[in-house]
Amino acid sequence: LETIAQKAMQQIHSSKYVTVLEENQKKELMFVGVAFDGKEVACVIEKS
Repeated sequence: LETIAQKAMQQIHSSKYVTVLEENQKKELMFVGVAFDGKEVACVIEKS
């Protein structure tokens, strides 16, 4: 699950979501990549 959560984080960074937020003067951002399987969960968090 950790690998899948990391892939979710990569998808966030490869998308244009971050650029749009920064263009709108959003300075404090938190990115969360989550993967789950039943009751098992993996989460990756980054702040900028």
